[in-house]
Amino acid sequence: QIRNSGFELKAFSSADNPESWNTLSDLKARDADKYAIYAWDNVVKHTGERSVRIKKVSDNDSAGWVQIIPCSGTGKRYEISAWSKTEGISNNVYPPRGANISVIFINRGKMVVIYQTPSIQDSAGWRYESEVIIEPEDCTEMVVSLNLNCKGTTWWDDVSISELPLPNPSELLEITDKELDQY
Repeated sequence: QIRNSGFELKAFSSADNPESWNTLSDLKARDADKYAIYAWDNVVKHTGERSVRIKKVSDNDSAGWVQIIPCSGTGKRYEISAWSKTEGISNNVYPPRGANISVIFINRGKMVVIYQTPSIQDSAGWRYESEVIIEPEDCTEMVVSLNLNCKGTTWWDDVSISELPLPNPSELLEITDKELDQY
């Protein structure tokens, strides 16, 4: 479902953006960091020839590479994943912020459900990030965003959405009230 998942293809309308991807600034998002620097990088990459990069000089607002995908509207279960690399991440922000993947499900222009991977709050080489998500049955669009929400630099590459089987209710573990009371 993700188009141009490795950021290899150039957008016809822009020399600076990969095909099928926009920035939060391009989309004029309300909380977009107007000072964030976005790049389609051909030097630092996980695989292939390119990745995308975000550099932020402040802890305010958000920056992200975004793709909007039509939903099936059938309540499917997916794993979203990407490879990320971080550098100079500010780790003294409260509440903790960093680099993450978010998925927002939309129904007729209104947010329905938001999923988000835990924020990467340190500098590190390439690492695999993933989250299991369930598409709401009334979803019309899925907004995938590769984010940086603090000072620092992050690269993203090899984004994927894979359909997973729905759990079989007969195989789910039953938890008794007594077990729940332990917590």
